[in-house]
Amino acid sequence: MQTTTLKRLLGRIFMGRCKPARHSLLVSDLPVMTLQPTGLSASSRQAAKPHVKRFVYDLASGAPGEDTADLLKEHAIRAIKDGHNQYATAGGDILLKQGYARYLRQTHGVVVEAGSEILVVAGSSAALAATFMALCNPDDEIIVLSPYFEGYAQAAVLARAKIVPVSLPANGTISDPVIKSIHRAVTGKTKILMLNNPHNPTGRSFSAEELQSIADLADKHGLIVVADELYGAVDFNDRTAFRSFLHYRCKDTIVIDGISKSENATGWRVAFVIGHGKDVNAIGRVATALGIMAPAPFQIAARSIFYGTGHDVDAANLQAQRQQRKQALAHNGRLLARALEVAGFEHSYSSQHGAPYMLARHRALAADSGELAKSLLDLHLIKTVPMQDGWVRLCFARPVAEISAACEAIERISVKAR
Repeated sequence: MQTTTLKRLLGRIFMGRCKPARHSLLVSDLPVMTLQPTGLSASSRQAAKPHVKRFVYDLASGAPGEDTADLLKEHAIRAIKDGHNQYATAGGDILLKQGYARYLRQTHGVVVEAGSEILVVAGSSAALAATFMALCNPDDEIIVLSPYFEGYAQAAVLARAKIVPVSLPANGTISDPVIKSIHRAVTGKTKILMLNNPHNPTGRSFSAEELQSIADLADKHGLIVVADELYGAVDFNDRTAFRSFLHYRCKDTIVIDGISKSENATGWRVAFVIGHGKDVNAIGRVATALGIMAPAPFQIAARSIFYGTGHDVDAANLQAQRQQRKQALAHNGRLLARALEVAGFEHSYSSQHGAPYMLARHRALAADSGELAKSLLDLHLIKTVPMQDGWVRLCFARPVAEISAACEAIERISVKAR
């Protein structure tokens, strides 16, 4: 790729001039507010009565609603004070990678070589971009289960590849009709099958049978499976344990993971790319060229998440906190689903849920996704993300008190909607 072309593409992405994907999760330019009472914007203040206050229930943002654990923050401060403030080691801190490899073996029964099959990158979005740029040629096609996270489309633009959406039902099930649709979508230019598990925005955690059907399809067509598993460590599905796609190790499999959601540390930008050595090496060259290696002090601090890195007591404490968050997410999901049902909404929540998202729609309120999102915000002060076919996305990665308050607001809709 020529330098001028890359600069132009980077400019389109980071200056906001990139056209959103059809099923993008881009939020319209609505004010971002929290549950705390806040003053109105200048324009709204002119039209409102003096001293009137209001708040918005923000169920749109995917950012965690709670802060990073104090224990992790203390390790980051110590790493900075100990002088880990310069360039990070190319490919990632080896002790961190060894700890993560040990985690994969203990948790998933998967053996990965830390030195050559794991790369540490500055966040999962950067990992996706580097992966697409390393593995795709111009005009290659990337099949994505739709609806999907907007970052996939942005990463494809950087790689000069084309997104090919295949629709999932609202509950996210990879059924036989979905598999047949993927087969039909494969062409001579198809390079990657993108899998997000647990899935954003439907929230579904895919079963072993669903994942096996994807693996069989990829092997049949010689496709690379890129699995975004950022929510895997906080999968709260109480029916089956989360199953990483690393179990299937197709001809070419890349898994992207990280600590952003599992440790409530989205600002730390520590993500992992796992795959065969040749692929990880190619992705690493792109990441190095773009300077998107994870910050050194946060890599050092992240060692404490994993056993066998000299922080076993800390790892146990963090694991216990993670388990509590998973239980809270499951509780939040049930509360929100129940409130939506009371208000007459359809929703995607099920016992197969694993990510803190769900889809909802209410044909009596609005048939269009954008109109429903606008109505919920303007009339009920509930902020959501418009999707397609009348669905909006809601995120319940919030403290229980906030979700409970939002549920009360949702249940009040039932009186106004009937």
